[in-house]
Order: sequence, then C-alpha cells, then structure tokens
Amino acid sequence: LRRMLEQRGRLRSDAPFPELMRKSTESALAEVGAWVKDRSVVKLAIRHAGLSTLPPSLSRLSGLKHLDLTGNGLDGLPPWLTDLVELESLFLDRNALRDVPDWIGNFDRLRELHIDGNPLSSLPSTLSRLRRLEVLSVCTARLSSIPEELSRLKRLRLFRLRANTLTTVPSSLWQLPGLEVLDIGENPLAALPDAIGKLTELRELYVHSMGLSVLPNSFGELRSLHTLDLGHNELVSLPESFGALTGLRSYLYLSNNRLTALPDSIGNFVELRYLNATHNRLVSLPAAIGRMRSLRELRLYHNRLRLLPSSLGELVQLQELHVSHNELSFLPQSLTGLTELHELRLSDNAITVLPESVGRLQNLAVLDLRNNRLRSLPASTVQLQNLRFLDLRANDLMVLPDGIATLPRLEKLDLRWNKLRAAPRWTQALEARGCTVLI
Repeated sequence: LRRMLEQRGRLRSDAPFPELMRKSTESALAEVGAWVKDRSVVKLAIRHAGLSTLPPSLSRLSGLKHLDLTGNGLDGLPPWLTDLVELESLFLDRNALRDVPDWIGNFDRLRELHIDGNPLSSLPSTLSRLRRLEVLSVCTARLSSIPEELSRLKRLRLFRLRANTLTTVPSSLWQLPGLEVLDIGENPLAALPDAIGKLTELRELYVHSMGLSVLPNSFGELRSLHTLDLGHNELVSLPESFGALTGLRSYLYLSNNRLTALPDSIGNFVELRYLNATHNRLVSLPAAIGRMRSLRELRLYHNRLRLLPSSLGELVQLQELHVSHNELSFLPQSLTGLTELHELRLSDNAITVLPESVGRLQNLAVLDLRNNRLRSLPASTVQLQNLRFLDLRANDLMVLPDGIATLPRLEKLDLRWNKLRAAPRWTQALEARGCTVLI
C-alpha cells in the first residue's frame, strides 16, 4: 500500500505514515492516514489517492474497524476484503463501482456503509444480512429499485437514497421501525403512500424534487420530525394533519411549490427556527404565524404577498426576514418591534412608505429596499446604529435624512437610479471614512 501511495505522489518515501485523529472517520479527516491502537491498525483512510485496485496486503489488517476509500477509481471490490472481519464502517463514496458484490452481506459487524456517487444500478439482497447496520447511504447513483429484503435491517437509523432513478420503493421501506433519517429526494416517485405514517421515529425527512402534488393525510403521524424538506415539488396545498407535526424545530422547506396559502395550523410549530416558503403563489399569510415565536429566519421571497399580518411583530426572536419579489405596498407598524432582526430584505416590491418607527430595529445590519417606490425615508432611519448595508437603488427618492452620514457602522450605501437632484454633501464624509457610496 505504501509503495502504491508513493508512486502516486500521495506519500513521500521519507515520511512516516500519517496518523489519524481518533474520532476522524468522515469527511473531515486527512486524505491518507491510519490510527493504530495496541499495535493494530484500527482506522485507515486512503482518500482521493487514485487507486484503481487495492493491495492484497490490506487483508492482513485483521483488527481494522473503519476503512475509508472515498474518491478513488475502484470499479470492483476484491473478495479478500471479507477477511476484515472486525469492520464496522466502510466508505466507498465517489468511486467507479457498477455493482456491490453479494458477499457484502458477510460483514456481520458492519454498522455504516457509504456508497454515494457510484454508477450503481442495483443493490444485492444480501445487504439484508447486515443485521447491525445503522447507516446506509447510496446517493447520486443510478438505482431504479431497492431490494424488498432491506426491511430486515431493524437497526437501520439513517437511510439515504437521494438522486437516483427510483419510480417506486418496496412497501417494506415503511416497515423500518427505528428509522430516524430518510432521504429519498430527487427521485421521480411522484407520490408517497399512507404507510409513511408508520415511520413514527423519523427525525429528518427529505422528499424534495420528487414531483409530489399531494401528501397523504397520514403525514401528521410523523410527530417526531424536527426537519422536513418538501421543496421543489408540485404541492398546491398541505393536508389537514400537517399541523400535528409539532416536533418541527430545525428546518421546514416548502419552497418552489404551488402553494397559494399556508394553513392556520402552521402556528402550532412554536419551536421551529427556520421556515422557507419561497417561490410559491402565496397571496397572504395566516395571522397564526405570529405564534411561531422561535423563528430565527423566515424566507418568503418570490410570492404574491400584498400585505403582511401585524402578528409578524410577535416573532420576537426573528433575525432574518426575506420578503423580496412580492407585491407589498406597505409594512405593518408592528414589524418595528422585531428588535433582534439583523437582515430585512424587501427588494422588488411596491413599497411607498416605511413605518415611522423603523429606527427601533437597533440590531439591523442589512436593509435592502431596492426597486420599490419610496419617495422618502423616515427620520428615525438615522437611529439604525448597527446598519452596515443600505440598498436604496431604483426608488423615487428626492431627499434623504442628513443623519445617514452619522451611522457609525455603515459600509455600503447604494443610491443609484433615484431622483436625487444632486449627491448629498454628506456622502463625501462617508466616503472619507471608507464607506462605499454609489450614486
């Protein structure tokens, strides 16, 4: 192995074999290295080393538990690999494997198997013999089916099948009682069965880019979910049971669908921190959205919103609000109570006036108002002491508050394409202290 690595320039002849850190078993570890314990190699990484074959000497590493062969040119696996009877994790991502040999089922201690980015068209049914397997990842391959027998993997916690060519999955997939993470996005499945509701232990579900037009009502049974990706589908509505997903707390992606409304029950997601419903057809938001008081980031750009509910002002932990590319003409006064807000992006609307108390947004760093219909700014704008970027392009501004020159942290001010008769004199003072001013 050392000779092969030296020939490929992956290891200098006068250098010792690199040592791995004990817990480095995934993508953050060194490209080449080993961890030795009690004179036995326990972990071995040979990543991106240009290997097309493996040296048989590896079979002598009888104590090896973790083997990472990511990013080589392997188009097959040698049978002697089964001599590594202690193997617990095997990484074969981004090689040239066209099949997985049947004898893969002989690794009875294997807990993790990663085969992403290989031109695989099928998986062997013998994978079902890996009774200790907890993680199986086969993303970005060419799978058109998966074996029915995989339902025997009762310990499987994480199953990733993203970006294959699956048009159906066996009913046994919905019989994996311990499954916590399921990623079947970017497959042309087009529909999910009612049986998905049986996966009551699911924490993360990724069903994006599948052509889904409807969700089964059993979706509401997935009460353990904290992350859900439904983006890039054809959904026109969400099922009545959707509001039962009260465990959602990390991310909810609804972007790039055909939704015209969000259900009132979305207010049940009181622990959710991130909501993305961009690129839909929303014309309004439910007042109940104000109950989502754990939200840190709300993205609603590229919709048809004509107004925002005053209840948005109750999102007291919100740090980013993105409502660009809508049809807003004004903002509710309550919005100025969002004192934790760092970014407010309102570009490409029809806003004619800002709330007079906008200066209350003391933590605001980014204010994007380009391509609106503003004729003036509130006097309180000069109180935005933490503002760093102010974009006022393509409005109808004729005058500006002189106090903008006193904003201590302002780094960029864009005033292009307005109706200013002349550049305000105070812009020279801003430029003198290093602020970029575009007029």
